Amino acid sequence: MKELRFWLFFFAALAFIIWFAQRIQRDELPGRGVWDGRTFTNKESGICLTVQDAYKIYTDAEIIEMYDYPEDVYENVKRETNYFDMQIGSGNSILYTVYMALSFNCTAEQYINIVEVNYNYRNNSEDRKVISSEQFEKVICGQTYNCLGITYEGGEIGYRLWCIRYIPKKGWVYIQIETENEEKANELLSVFDTEAVRVGISQEIYWWFERVF
Repeated sequence: MKELRFWLFFFAALAFIIWFAQRIQRDELPGRGVWDGRTFTNKESGICLTVQDAYKIYTDAEIIEMYDYPEDVYENVKRETNYFDMQIGSGNSILYTVYMALSFNCTAEQYINIVEVNYNYRNNSEDRKVISSEQFEKVICGQTYNCLGITYEGGEIGYRLWCIRYIPKKGWVYIQIETENEEKANELLSVFDTEAVRVGISQEIYWWFERVF
């Protein structure tokens, strides 16, 4: 009987260790950011921006309809593989943030290379023609992002900018701008804070327990 109890305890402990290891290794997306007036902050993803009255702030319902998400997508975003956290727009310009959990491992530079190859191929096979593309690094809210800017002709949107970074255990932060030209894109980037979003140790511990348990 003692030996049976030992093996039951052993396999239960082993199952817990395996479960715990899987939980701490997986990526779980950041939670939702919040709007306070015209300032948006997501402490978990390290994003903070303030927009002028000229920009429209899209509601969750509008985002769900635009991107064909299920109606309950925002009920438990940490369990999703991707979701739009916020979107603003003015005229022909839009800016949005997306969080993603990829099914493969890569660096930010490798991911940007994939985006550049796929986007150049797709658009050069359509009516629009890619004129130039440039990769660079940009500090946004105190964090370094790998960015890709593409200029093309044809259509009202003449410039697209992707900025991405990986947060360990939280997945990818993905900022995209679609606008008329590079100057307009830089204007949109100016809505982001230059300083890093401050997060306390207690908040970090809470997020860790939330992800694991």
